[in-house]
Amino acid sequence: MAVIWQISAIQFRDKTLINGIILKDISWPDHIKTTKLKNIYLVLSSYFRKRYKNQKIIISAGEKFIETVTDKYGRFSTIVKQDNIEKIEVLDPKSRKTFEIIQTYPVFFADNDNPVAAISDIDDTVLISNTQRMIKSIATVLFVTPDKRVPINHTVNLLNILHEKGSRIFYVSKSESNLFAMLSHFVTTNGLPVGYLHLTPYISFHQLFRTKGGKFYKDKAIRFILDNSPGKKYVMFGDDTHHDIKIYSIIASSYPDRILKVYIRKIKRYLTRSQRTYMNNLEKMNIPVVYFSDKNDMSKEVEYIKSL
Repeated sequence: MAVIWQISAIQFRDKTLINGIILKDISWPDHIKTTKLKNIYLVLSSYFRKRYKNQKIIISAGEKFIETVTDKYGRFSTIVKQDNIEKIEVLDPKSRKTFEIIQTYPVFFADNDNPVAAISDIDDTVLISNTQRMIKSIATVLFVTPDKRVPINHTVNLLNILHEKGSRIFYVSKSESNLFAMLSHFVTTNGLPVGYLHLTPYISFHQLFRTKGGKFYKDKAIRFILDNSPGKKYVMFGDDTHHDIKIYSIIASSYPDRILKVYIRKIKRYLTRSQRTYMNNLEKMNIPVVYFSDKNDMSKEVEYIKSL
């Protein structure tokens, strides 16, 4: 029977966003500690799993039952006008059987009254992924098991301080949902604050080599978070390898009073002309930008985050 590969319930004041992915067969549970050989198999096989696409399902959330249909990626998503949901089940409308949830990562992400929250990229922002070099990036995903992946200490430290102060953490990445088990395992085993993992769709092997629209996906996801958390201000974390500087600059121009500070991890030797322009745009909006490397002393930033 099909299983739920990923499911999340993200609370926003008077509503809850429920979304997830259903696959036709059992895939990698995220709590399993793997060997290198098994890791290779699990990662590669994830791109050959059949998605439970274009199928009717019923979502049971609290006292409500919502009928919906999975999309071509096996995804489902619905908004429930309720903020205190404690139990969610997804059912097959024909057999009325409940789909098994195989993740061990938390499902529920509650809202709170803390006025500050964080949005962070994942690859090369909280863990070393070598995304700037394709071959090295592929080798990292295949040959390095989740428990051996290297965290980026400066970002992890600042995120943990925010979390300890009660801030919500949202991880928004262009990594495909095939890697959810690996990424969620990395978060829980490396002491990162647990937060909602927003990834791009679950794809097949032939889609892996197509150009991705990750930057647009991230922009849309971040806008949804901001639009549904009025009054909260955000600290944003990213890196200079792809589109984070551009996305954060554009987001800040739309929400100039909602962005407290932007942290960009330095990987490249030089910024492109476009990246410099977007970085300057942030500064013109009086939004502080910290362009840091792993060797920088971040003690002032630690004090700043503690002061929020």
